[in-house]
Amino acid sequence: MRTPSYLVGIIIALGLGACVGMGMMKHDDMASDDMMDGKSLYDRLGGQGDIEAVVDDFAARLEGDGRINRRFAGADLGNVKRILVE
Repeated sequence: MRTPSYLVGIIIALGLGACVGMGMMKHDDMASDDMMDGKSLYDRLGGQGDIEAVVDDFAARLEGDGRINRRFAGADLGNVKRILVE
């Protein structure tokens, strides 16, 4: 079963919404050694394994949240997780 594109959009929007607080940080706080070393965002996030762990945690919270999980009742969450990790 293919996950509807609007559901993927909602999931991505929720994930990005969780990052809103990052925009409130002072610029100096974000100038870490990793960023100065020229590492990619992928590497700074910890690579495949760490990204999968974050997406798995997010999906588990989504499934367990009664305020929103019914909207994803027909979604193929395995496929959604794969898309988010990519």
